[in-house]
Amino acid sequence: MDRKIGIDDVIITEEKNVNYEFFKNLLKKRESVISINKDVNEVFYDLHHHDYYEIICVIEGKLYYQLENVKYELIPGDVILVSPNMLHRLYKNSKCTRAVINSTLKYLQSISTETTNLIEPFEEALKNNTYKTHINDPRLMEYIIQMEESQHHDDFGSDLMYQIRHQELLMGLRRRIRKEIASLDGNPIVFQTISYIQNHLSDDLRIEVISNDLNVSKSHISHLFIEEVGIPLAKYILKKRLQKSKEYLINGMSIMELYPLCGFSDYTSFFRCFKKEYGITPNQFVKSL
Repeated sequence: MDRKIGIDDVIITEEKNVNYEFFKNLLKKRESVISINKDVNEVFYDLHHHDYYEIICVIEGKLYYQLENVKYELIPGDVILVSPNMLHRLYKNSKCTRAVINSTLKYLQSISTETTNLIEPFEEALKNNTYKTHINDPRLMEYIIQMEESQHHDDFGSDLMYQIRHQELLMGLRRRIRKEIASLDGNPIVFQTISYIQNHLSDDLRIEVISNDLNVSKSHISHLFIEEVGIPLAKYILKKRLQKSKEYLINGMSIMELYPLCGFSDYTSFFRCFKKEYGITPNQFVKSL
């Protein structure tokens, strides 16, 4: 008989608010990191993004989470799959215990095989706009707990246990995502706008151009965007262009080559916006890789 997993089964990290830089550095070293944090109630008011894959699972309480233009009220057992460079934030205060698994592309490729691509759950989520699913199989929660336990040990087999449980979790999540009905929880005009922006980052993205191409009034797009995404359209476009510039920098493209591809008219504008958004210059970002 399946046993219900409760909070007492979970090893909680000592700090309630885990230091972001600590886990960022740990991720560089290990390629995959899990943290389980209790009574998290901080809010990230500004949409942000990461360069890695992220799985978020609510264990206890509620989590108010925004991914791109969709806001979710997550309950225990709910899981969100976040691909690199997707804008997201916690948009409302709440007490909750959540597990967060961060993995690099390199790591997920290393634990995949020719016939089993473990990046697929994230790709399926993107393709079908089904980023949220629910764990109703106690074994999947067990895998998360065992991954966390394995991470805190360096004895024989602990690294393999982490990897095996991670593989099993991803395969289970893929099955769950496949069973979800593909649905757009947000307004279709906002989804159209986001898709248009993603495909035209190097082009003229003034609101009059977008509204004309989508055959929707400027005021209607502006109103819907602020209502659903929470930030003005122009700010969203800037964030997406800067995201793209980081991708190009990571892949070795020169700064002078990439800024026009990201829709910036000159290097000075790009430099100023990059430093304001990330707190470092493009060259400093490259040196940190």
